[in-house]
Amino acid sequence: MDKQVVVVTGAAGDIGTPLTKKLIESGYHVVACVRDIATSGLEVNDDLTLYVCDFSDSLLIKECVSQIKKSYKEVYAIVNCVGVAHGGSFMLTKPEEIKQIFDINYFAIIDFTQQLVRKMLRRKTGCILNIASTAGVLSDKGTIAYGASKAALIHTSKVMATELGGFGIRVNAIAPAVVESKMAALMDEASLTELDNRACLNSKIYPQEIVDTIEFLLSDSARNITGQVITIDRGITR
Repeated sequence: MDKQVVVVTGAAGDIGTPLTKKLIESGYHVVACVRDIATSGLEVNDDLTLYVCDFSDSLLIKECVSQIKKSYKEVYAIVNCVGVAHGGSFMLTKPEEIKQIFDINYFAIIDFTQQLVRKMLRRKTGCILNIASTAGVLSDKGTIAYGASKAALIHTSKVMATELGGFGIRVNAIAPAVVESKMAALMDEASLTELDNRACLNSKIYPQEIVDTIEFLLSDSARNITGQVITIDRGITR
């Protein structure tokens, strides 16, 4: 295979789906990790391979990575789009709820990436992108679990950039504010209005903007960009 292989987690999501399609159009071979192939809305073709991976199950993560390693000699990039939303105040959020969010939004991503990045080390080049959130940068009410998991992912992305740079692997995080998606539909109107009032730009953020940013960061034009947190937030003030 002469095409660069990009592994996308959460490939059936609101960002993962258009990203998968765009990367195929741009000449990559995409390895898409989805929870359920039948409901993913994606169809296997010469440039797209689907793997089942439930990121709430460590054994399924290990099995998925094993299958990818056996099928592909090289992996150019990993784009972690997988994640779950959560809202709740500090006083009312139970520790087990926080753990559930961290298990998917942080620990599962780290586990998956640790296992697969070994496929990139010998090649001495590659790219890892983690989709975080401005919730991990700001300190808004009701984001104790979700925001903390994304803050951990942001910090880890920077550490990964430091440690993997010697192998020619770039690592960056993208931190969008609320993106027009199914996840955004779960937010209450008061919170959305508050964010709108704090934004410098009177506009909406759509998945395609995230997709375009990812495509740029994967390209050779971004060959010297690593350890960065790219915020797409309309200029939200703290």
